[in-house]
Amino acid sequence: MNFIEAIIQSLSNLKVNKLRSFLTMIGIVVGVAAVVGIISMGQGAKESINKDLRSFGENLWAMYADYDYEKKKMAKPIYESDLEILESIGEIEQISPVFHFGVNLKRYNRSLASSLLGIDENYFMITNRQVMMGRNFQSFDFEYNRYVCIVTEKVVDDLFKNENPIGQEIKINNINFTVIGVLKPQQLESFLSKLVTKENNVFIPKRFVNRFQNSTEISYVYIKTKEKVDYNEFKNKLTRIMLWKKGPGNKYEVASMEQQISVFSNVMNTVTMIISIIAGLSLFVGGVGIMNIMLISVTERTKEIGIRKAVGASRGDVLKQFLIEAIVLSSVGGTSGIVVGILLSVLVAKVAKWPITVSVTSIILAFTFSFIIGVIFGIFPANKASRLNPIECLHYE
Repeated sequence: MNFIEAIIQSLSNLKVNKLRSFLTMIGIVVGVAAVVGIISMGQGAKESINKDLRSFGENLWAMYADYDYEKKKMAKPIYESDLEILESIGEIEQISPVFHFGVNLKRYNRSLASSLLGIDENYFMITNRQVMMGRNFQSFDFEYNRYVCIVTEKVVDDLFKNENPIGQEIKINNINFTVIGVLKPQQLESFLSKLVTKENNVFIPKRFVNRFQNSTEISYVYIKTKEKVDYNEFKNKLTRIMLWKKGPGNKYEVASMEQQISVFSNVMNTVTMIISIIAGLSLFVGGVGIMNIMLISVTERTKEIGIRKAVGASRGDVLKQFLIEAIVLSSVGGTSGIVVGILLSVLVAKVAKWPITVSVTSIILAFTFSFIIGVIFGIFPANKASRLNPIECLHYE
């Protein structure tokens, strides 16, 4: 009996005992479906969240003065004059200092505690933000004494209700500013959208910051770099420059959006792998089921084995036949599991509204493992069948 004939015979045996074969394959189907589904869903979730994080700005970095817990002191503040030297760094495309502090907004008898951000012309370009109503800041807004501001949806909801805010005045700590635009909310697609509350911010040209506070220290600096900047090298360069400007003993934190995405991706990959391994344990259970049913099959077909050996079948022929049956059983279960896993991942992706990602690697791994399971757990029953004495088999009832 050649290999093709052995496979056809194995499929015929599965067809004869449909229910038993189906119940035997359930463990393999569940295990493979879980592995394929979990890995695919994990990749889809990761891609969705990475896309959301990148929407905050491509090649975005942030730098700020940090508190040193070992030395128990705050680093010296960063001022705009400290940033002039950064403009000569080749990796940097744009720099945007941000002045951030709390204020009180008021319009007629309505008031709102809010966050004020004093920004320059580069801020919205670096952070990929756009206005959905009105207009963005123009160069003349920063050059002249134009008391204008851009607000977020939360401010509009609380202070203007159903009114059009464009051209209307609000008081920021009792100083009148004219609303020229409403900022478009971040369009998040992953579960992050459920965690992010409505922004409660008001943006003004940075030249007016001194009207609200005496200090001109920068809260943080946004930096946009060129493509493929080495994280450690660039971070060390910025840190060395700041320590040269401010003196040793100060601590300045430098964070990269790409680095945060990389860290998150590594965490997601690790979690997905661990869950997949746990789910894959059901493959072992399925393998035990296959070995059990093959042992039963050997017992039921003892006389058949005796007849085959009596007409010239070798020990290798019998071993091959039963081993192929076990492999076919696990492979059919593995293929069914792959289909179920793909359907499951597509369904979850549709419901969660993240990219449909079917991992080819997970499919190959899952099928390979189901094949190996068939070999490992089929070898014992096949070996037992091949060792049976043909005379005893023919007298078996």
